Amino acid sequence: MASYQYRKDQNKDYELPISIRSEQRWRATNIEKIRLKTASYQYRSDQNKDGELPISIRSEQRWRATNIDKSRPKMVSYQYRKDQNKDGELPISIRSEQRWRATNIDKIRTKMASYQYRSDQN
Repeated sequence: MASYQYRKDQNKDYELPISIRSEQRWRATNIEKIRLKTASYQYRSDQNKDGELPISIRSEQRWRATNIDKSRPKMVSYQYRKDQNKDGELPISIRSEQRWRATNIDKIRTKMASYQYRSDQN
């Protein structure tokens, strides 16, 4: 996100107005699903007021979203968690576990009904 600084419209708990926060959550869930490696995602001059990119870029994102999702395992559904740091990264233990699953499951190409952490996994 754009660099985080104190803004006039933040409340005493440093929270932004609800409209902005829900828009941030939307971007967190949807854009992280797409997992595009845009150099770094910040507001761009060609975004509209809903934070959407021009149609040409969005359709290219959709293409990559569908195709990358087919070839890669579905990571645990991505939402903001209490144990994420300010860059939105999960703790190292979880991230390395995700990397392990990404590489190994791609090799095996197992199609589990939906891959999520199960109580009987070590």
